[in-house]
Amino acid sequence: WGIPSHFNRDPSCLVLTGELTSACWQKEFNPTLRIFSTFGQPNWLASYLVLILPISVALTLTFQKQKQVIFALASVLIFWALILTNSRSGLLGFGASVLILAPLLGARTVKSNLKIIGVLIISFALISFLFADTITSRIKDTIESSTQHASSQQAPTQSSLTAGGTESGQIRLIVWEGAINIWKHWPILGPGPETFVNTYYQYRPATQNQTSEWEFYYNKAHNEFLNYLATSGTVGFLAYLFLIVSLIYTIIKSGKLKPEDSYFQKAAVAAIFGYLTTIFFGFSTVATQTTFFIICASALILAEKTQTKTKQKKEVQTQKTERQQT
Repeated sequence: WGIPSHFNRDPSCLVLTGELTSACWQKEFNPTLRIFSTFGQPNWLASYLVLILPISVALTLTFQKQKQVIFALASVLIFWALILTNSRSGLLGFGASVLILAPLLGARTVKSNLKIIGVLIISFALISFLFADTITSRIKDTIESSTQHASSQQAPTQSSLTAGGTESGQIRLIVWEGAINIWKHWPILGPGPETFVNTYYQYRPATQNQTSEWEFYYNKAHNEFLNYLATSGTVGFLAYLFLIVSLIYTIIKSGKLKPEDSYFQKAAVAAIFGYLTTIFFGFSTVATQTTFFIICASALILAEKTQTKTKQKKEVQTQKTERQQT
């Protein structure tokens, strides 16, 4: 749905205005630069795509023939959309999921599926070569801004206030500092869930006054972990970490089955790590968080069913053996 908007053919505008263009959006939300599909924000779409891409790759390895082609095509389209979001956190999340998924699959799996994996890698590389110029420039700008060592005490420059605004990475660091300030004031239980928009304004760093977003309110810490820390305190933060670690441990433990049966579990673990990477630089939304828990639940249910079938096969084999002996 989002990919055509990169080419100034946004289906959302067709629904809203009857014209297949991107003209229904304001200049600041031009989807030809960063697509956002129906999510409303490119980073939210990227977070969702990072979640489902490993699952699509796992299904590509699971099925054969026509179904394998369908899921391989889906994987390519998902990656293409991810690149078109021009999301730095999305790219980092994709890298994290690859670093997790590759060793989990192992050399034997890669060797037995070398042809289809090769097609995916070549397709991903070609898409990156053709469409990754914008995100590459954003990464370059981030590196350049970090090497300038701009002093927080400097007055805002013309470029930062009127010619594009303060670099988003710098603003994130300021908001993170404000989140830690809130936690220091309510370290145990925090001020309460979804109170960041009220409490941040009381404890925000003075350096924000020298950015292009000096008058902005923030309803999230732009870091899921710091958001829990700032709103639910140490207790809520540790509870969230315990939930994440427990899910990862349980899925990995349940995935110790035959390699061909555990593609989904391995992909689920990779999706979790990729997703956690994206929300480290942003925050979860209803769509992404719901998908996250559905993937976790699906992996556990699939493992349970597989284990049940394996147990039933062993019982049937045992009964046959006993009858033959009798």
